[in-house]
Amino acid sequence: VAYRKVDGYPLVLRIEKAKHEALAGYYARRSYYSLFGSVLTFMIALGLYGGAQYQQRLRQAAETARHSEELARRKSRELALTLDHIGQGILMVDDQRQVAFMNELAAKLVGLPAGFDTQKSTFDQLVATLRKQGEYTSSELVEDDPLIEQILHPDQSRGVHVFQRTRPDGTVLEIRTAPLPEGGFVRTLTDITERRRSEQALEGQNALLQQREEELGAQNLRFDAALRNMSQGLSMFDADQRLLVCNERYAQTYRLPPDLVRQGATLREIVEY
Repeated sequence: VAYRKVDGYPLVLRIEKAKHEALAGYYARRSYYSLFGSVLTFMIALGLYGGAQYQQRLRQAAETARHSEELARRKSRELALTLDHIGQGILMVDDQRQVAFMNELAAKLVGLPAGFDTQKSTFDQLVATLRKQGEYTSSELVEDDPLIEQILHPDQSRGVHVFQRTRPDGTVLEIRTAPLPEGGFVRTLTDITERRRSEQALEGQNALLQQREEELGAQNLRFDAALRNMSQGLSMFDADQRLLVCNERYAQTYRLPPDLVRQGATLREIVEY
């Protein structure tokens, strides 16, 4: 029922309409609205579920990435710690001649100053710093020397190259350089100072022994010449009365056969003959 006042007249207009007629449009669209609402609700729920699943996957991926990154950092720290405590210096240079890695022992062996940052330096800057420290400038090393050339500009086509270098302070280094497939090289440095000193001492002893052998040989030649040219017969026996040496005159005097003038023949054998 609806009421409406008529302007200008003492009248009130009353309109009546049956309920089923008034709501006929709503009833006609109610099933549509219900279906649309259900579909919309399902889509919203599906979107929320998909979003939750996506967020969960993102969290899992982020957690996996954090775990992998932490594992890589731990492995890197372990590797760096290992390389810093092995008995060799290690230097790695990439294809751009940038110092990719250098452990503490390598920096110490080559004589780098304490404040030198190897992680932000090129190999050429490293060499220039060492030159200022007095390295690679001794009289026995010149620019066209194959040794200094191999130190400063490693030949990538030669494979593994090994050489020894004596630093100005007397430290002897064995330097082994291996090229990398992608360019650059890896170099190991080993302090062989004590080994080199032992080798030099052994070489000195061998040379002395060789000299003494030569002197003894010369002395024996003089002794043999003296024995051969003596006018008297001469023989020498040891404490066990075994013949050490005799000259030809001695053998001729007693007419001794060759087997009795050999070294080791006894005095009894000679006398009984």
